[in-house]
Amino acid sequence: MPKILVTHINPHLDDIAAFWLFQRFHPDFQDAELKFLSQHHSPTWENKPVDSDLDVIHLGVGRGMFDEHRGLPDESTTSLVWKWLKEKKLGPQEEILEKAIDKFVEQVRLEDTGHFIQREFSLPSVISGLNIFFRDSIKTSKTIFPILDGLVEFLKTEVILDQDWPKRIEFETAWGKGVALESQSRPYDYGYHRGFEIVISLNPVNGWRSIRAKGPSNIDLTPVYGKLKEIDLKTDWYFHHSKKMIINGGDVAPEVKVSRLSLSELIKIVVQSKPSAL
Repeated sequence: MPKILVTHINPHLDDIAAFWLFQRFHPDFQDAELKFLSQHHSPTWENKPVDSDLDVIHLGVGRGMFDEHRGLPDESTTSLVWKWLKEKKLGPQEEILEKAIDKFVEQVRLEDTGHFIQREFSLPSVISGLNIFFRDSIKTSKTIFPILDGLVEFLKTEVILDQDWPKRIEFETAWGKGVALESQSRPYDYGYHRGFEIVISLNPVNGWRSIRAKGPSNIDLTPVYGKLKEIDLKTDWYFHHSKKMIINGGDVAPEVKVSRLSLSELIKIVVQSKPSAL
C-alpha cells in the first residue's frame, strides 16, 4: 500500500511544512501521496480511526499524534512532527542542518500559534494566494516545497553566524557602534539586528570583503571609500549609489581583484574616517 500524508484542503504553512519534513527526512514517506480532506465532511482518511494505519499519517487533522488541536495550544503540527522525527533518530546527521531546521520549525510554530502578525510579503500570504490562484492543494504544497528547501539553506547560514559571532571585533566609529566578523556567511542583517550601525565582513574562503551601514540610517560612507581608494589602489572596490555599501567581491561580481586588507586594517580605516560635516 502506498504511503499517504493527509491534511485539510487549502493547507497553511504549518501543514505544508509538516508534509515537507516527512518527505525530506522519513525514508518511507519520501514519495508519499498527499491527500486533502474537507473537515466538515471527513475528519480522517476514509473515516478510519486516526493513527490506526501506519501507512497513513494525519497532519493537523483528526486529533491524532500530529494534531495540535487535541489540546496543545503551544505546539503546531510542524513542531510535533519535528520532535517525533528527532526522537526516532530520523533527523539529519549534519549538525548545522539540524539547527537550521530547529530555527525554521520554531518560526513556523510562532506563526501558527499567533505570535507573528501576517504581512503581505510573507510565506503564509504567498500560500494563501496560491490556494486561491491554483485552487489545487497538491499544486500549492509542491510549489512551496522548494521554497522551504531554500529557506532552510538560508537558515544554515544563520547557524554558521551563531557559531562565528563570538569571534567578532567591536569598535566605535563617528557614526556609532561597528562590528567586524570573519565568516563564510553574510553578517550584515545579523549585526544590524544586534544594534550595530556599521558591519565589516571578510569571507575567509573567497576573500570577499565589504563595509556596510544600516539601511535606515543617515550614514554616508564616502570618507571611508576615499581612504580605501588611497590605500588599496589596485583593488576593485564598488561604492554603491546609496553611499552605505562598499563591496569587494560578491555573488553578482565574483571575478573582482580581491583586497589583501585584513579586518584590523579595514577597522582602522573606518575608525579614522569622519563624516564631512565633522
